[in-house]
Amino acid sequence: MTNMDTASISPDGSIVLINRETYGTNAAETRRLEARDVASSRILATIPLPIVPMTVTSPFEAEMQSVYNPIQFCDHGKYILVYVGGVTFFILDASTYAQRASITLQLTVARSAENPLES
Repeated sequence: MTNMDTASISPDGSIVLINRETYGTNAAETRRLEARDVASSRILATIPLPIVPMTVTSPFEAEMQSVYNPIQFCDHGKYILVYVGGVTFFILDASTYAQRASITLQLTVARSAENPLES
């Protein structure tokens, strides 16, 4: 793993997911999710992930760009939630690694006298 890679282990401890980020000689970034069998280290699947441009339009979005653990197993290992950047998440089926859904958060910032983030 590189210093940019992150990982998560399945609830039963049999699979590790590695979120890989690599940079080519021309500084082009590629991202993929690698599923590996813990016992054998064999790659079970490689899932390409999109590059989502980082656009900071609110303080909330700035916090989203530094998500602590961008891969989470959900519903007792049935699904995988992957933060792909910006305000976008993918939900993958943990048994097939197929994308089940994409979630892009809609951001609204309430501007009021009580809101200290008001510009």
